[in-house]
Amino acid sequence: LFVSDHGDNLGSHNLFNKDHLIEESIRIPFIARWPERLPRQVISSQFGQLLDVSPTLLGLCGLEIPESMQGRSLAPLMTNETETIGENRIFIETGAHEIGIRTPTHLYGIQTIKGGRELASEPFQFFDLRVDPYQLQNLAGTGIQADTAAELDSALRQWNAETPWLNLPE
Repeated sequence: LFVSDHGDNLGSHNLFNKDHLIEESIRIPFIARWPERLPRQVISSQFGQLLDVSPTLLGLCGLEIPESMQGRSLAPLMTNETETIGENRIFIETGAHEIGIRTPTHLYGIQTIKGGRELASEPFQFFDLRVDPYQLQNLAGTGIQADTAAELDSALRQWNAETPWLNLPE
């Protein structure tokens, strides 16, 4: 299994390292090879996160995945039992006080305030990656695709409210 913890901007959007909701920062490799168990394939239709690594490995080995474990097993996808798993979206938090939601078509971001526990009232970015894969046309605050933005905003705020890492005492 080969994965990385983050990408690097390397000058994209005039930024260098990581810590921003930019494709170059958030997209990472997830490469698995097990000739006896996994067919050779490229899966680009499903999003996964590093939280999914442990449940996936347990699932591939036929072991029970503890209820308390975060993440989901991507094993059924990797063994061609299914084409997608659950809601095909991921949530992202950065060191630059930004959280986001990435779907196959959109990336939506809100900045955090007060030490990362409270969210700004308005998004700072919203991209339709089908027509703007390089994230050059920020739709946040424009009213364009308002229904999609509202859906993503609601999902991201709900995730924020339910995620323990943001609820630690100061």
